Formats: sequence, C-alpha cells, structure tokens
Amino acid sequence: MSLLERSLEETPTWAVASVCAVFIIISVLIERGIHSLGKFFQSKQKKAMLEALEKIKSGNVNFSLSN
Repeated sequence: MSLLERSLEETPTWAVASVCAVFIIISVLIERGIHSLGKFFQSKQKKAMLEALEKIKSGNVNFSLSN
C-alpha cells in the first residue's frame, strides 16, 4: 500500500468528522434553498412551478431512501 492510501481505521477521527460535517452542511443549505424557492413560487403564485418543485422534492426523498 502506498503512503497516500489509508484504511478508515487509520484515518484520524477529526478528518472523518470534518467530511461528514461538510456533507451535512451542504445538505442543509440545499434543503433551505429548495424551501426558499418554494416560498418564492408561492408568493408569485406560480402553481405549476411549485407542483414541479414538490415532485422533485418527493423524488429526491424516494431516491435517498432507496439507496
């Protein structure tokens, strides 16, 4: 094994925690962005766009649960 490759057991805890934190922060930002976009569509009375956004959200939930 080369010096650049490590198993998860050899990886420092802080590095694993940092990567997990980055994924969680990105996920929360995307979720808030989608929520804000939905509020915008509601305020502008864009029913078709709001329905499409709801379909995308339900599709993402189903996709993430199936993996």
